[in-house]
Amino acid sequence: MAWERAVEEVLLRRVVLRFRKGIETQRLAEVVVDDSDYAQVDAGMTRCSNFAHDKALMGGVAVPDPEELLTDIAALETWRAQIEKRSVETGKKRKSGTPTAVPSTATTAPSITAQ
Repeated sequence: MAWERAVEEVLLRRVVLRFRKGIETQRLAEVVVDDSDYAQVDAGMTRCSNFAHDKALMGGVAVPDPEELLTDIAALETWRAQIEKRSVETGKKRKSGTPTAVPSTATTAPSITAQ
């Protein structure tokens, strides 16, 4: 599984999939994206894009050795497992009506009043 696919299938819980006509909003109950997710996806995508696109030999980008690739694959799998566990737990809490913690940095949206 590559980072792009992990974002659609794991992080966004298949709410939005490329080439699918609809959006499955009921799956939002399991979606949680925090700053560490953003950082990990950004780092993984940046690293992979260095190697996924053909670079000229003189471009200065060395192809990673097999051990580095295995380390990257293991990091993606570890992240995927953490997101999977967190998403399932969050979905259960939301569906049961149990309040989920709101990060202290979150601000409340202004209320909309009828005019």
